[in-house]
Amino acid sequence: MDTLVRVILIAVYLLALRLGIKMTFKKAGRGSVISTKGFAVWRTFILSVLATVSFWWIVLPSSVPWFFSVGLPDYAKGLGLIFFTLGWVLRVWSQMTMGSAWSADISSGGRLVTSGPYSWVRHPMYTSYFVIAPTLLAATDNWLIGSLAFSYALVSLARVSKEEEELLKIFEAQYAEYRQSVPGAICPKIFSKD
Repeated sequence: MDTLVRVILIAVYLLALRLGIKMTFKKAGRGSVISTKGFAVWRTFILSVLATVSFWWIVLPSSVPWFFSVGLPDYAKGLGLIFFTLGWVLRVWSQMTMGSAWSADISSGGRLVTSGPYSWVRHPMYTSYFVIAPTLLAATDNWLIGSLAFSYALVSLARVSKEEEELLKIFEAQYAEYRQSVPGAICPKIFSKD
């Protein structure tokens, strides 16, 4: 099971690295992955540490101290891997749906995206982080990796209100109407008052 988890994590991290390189050279999205504004610094720092610790866990598993392990059975790791993969699919789907409107930092411009996962929840990329964090903990059976992933999700969550403000400024009535039709910021509204 651990080998399968390592193979999938390598694929996911290579995909993320490819995207980061494309953004750095302005060939994808807007904004910058290397930003000194607001939460971007913390997100970049946490993500760098998470990538380093994960790389250590993937490449040199026998050198990772035993006390980082939670001690989960293989079936829990398997379920974690399945849901981690689904979380990444949601993240990639969200980013692909946004296309050139996607930005690593909170910046104005682009277009309002309301299709795909954005028709269920206003910030599905952040939703994916909250799926990824606990499932990465389960898949790797490593509380340090899981804690870093959860920290990244929390710092990302802190950006939601800033993004909401920015989107209201840019798109005004159009975004207000979208907020009415899709009331969940990071969690889909399951029950309706209708």
